[in-house]
Amino acid sequence: MDPVLDGLDRPESVLCDRFAQGAQCLLATKEGSVAGCIWFVRTAYSEDEVRVDYLLPLSGDCVWDFDVYVAEAQRLGYLFARQWDAFDALLQPQGVRYTVSRINAFNQRSMASHESMGAHGCGRALFICLGRWQVMVSDRRPYLALGGRPKLHIGPNEVAKS
Repeated sequence: MDPVLDGLDRPESVLCDRFAQGAQCLLATKEGSVAGCIWFVRTAYSEDEVRVDYLLPLSGDCVWDFDVYVAEAQRLGYLFARQWDAFDALLQPQGVRYTVSRINAFNQRSMASHESMGAHGCGRALFICLGRWQVMVSDRRPYLALGGRPKLHIGPNEVAKS
């Protein structure tokens, strides 16, 4: 746990859990402070907002990205694009061709941003949480889950591969 990670404003337990599941963080700093970051994981991602594990294809050409952040003071500059360039430069030589992430359907700004970068939809899931109870309905296996922690198989769809 590098002290600079304190600038991410995430509980230490969340950061420790991310590293425990094999997540990596590309961190951009400016004058010793966090300017932005992209988190990613290679095989599966245990979501921390709802109870689900996203399972990626075993092919190794796909990663899950999450918690992409740009500090407010950097949002009018080029940092966002430079973060993705660094992300690509790191992962392309390792055979990664796709990145997958969860986007809230109500976040139209993020949806439009991803689409402008060539993103394609590769699955949908709806989570309804009432206290400890959770229901998931999805267009990907396992399609329906009542409680527990479902394992949702996700990856680039055939349209994106052609």
